[in-house]
Amino acid sequence: MCVDFAWKEWEQAGSKWALRNIKLRIPRKLIFVAGLLTVFSCFRNPDLAPQGTDHQAYLRLIHTHLARYVSLTPLEIVSHELSKLSLKEDAGQLLDVYDEFLQRLDDLKVRASLDELPPRRVYDDEIFLAVRDLSHGFQDILAEVFFEKKTALRDFNKSYGVF
Repeated sequence: MCVDFAWKEWEQAGSKWALRNIKLRIPRKLIFVAGLLTVFSCFRNPDLAPQGTDHQAYLRLIHTHLARYVSLTPLEIVSHELSKLSLKEDAGQLLDVYDEFLQRLDDLKVRASLDELPPRRVYDDEIFLAVRDLSHGFQDILAEVFFEKKTALRDFNKSYGVF
């Protein structure tokens, strides 16, 4: 995602920077989180414990599980996994922020403003700053869920998600 951002930055010579930046902060981050949660769904999952010594059967079980996950939308994956961890409130907060983000980008005035805003003016622009504040809220919720709340997700992330 970052490589794509950098390529477009070079290719478009800075145009549409604000809109691409905002998309990296919320929807692209959501896609990344959904991928990480898909991997996490296998962590200490009793439904995926090997049964006997049939390695091929175990691989089919994992394949079926992961195929089901990747057929879901990122929002479905995040909602499902956080709900399993008794983090429904956090999932709801993430969905609320994402919904507000979508509502703002559906506003033609907001979208056009972000589309035309040059990088040197973003930190003086109320529209950009308001949407950026949404992304900070999104990030804060994710940081709390992945690093602070005492859940298997925090354990997984400490062991496998960072290093």
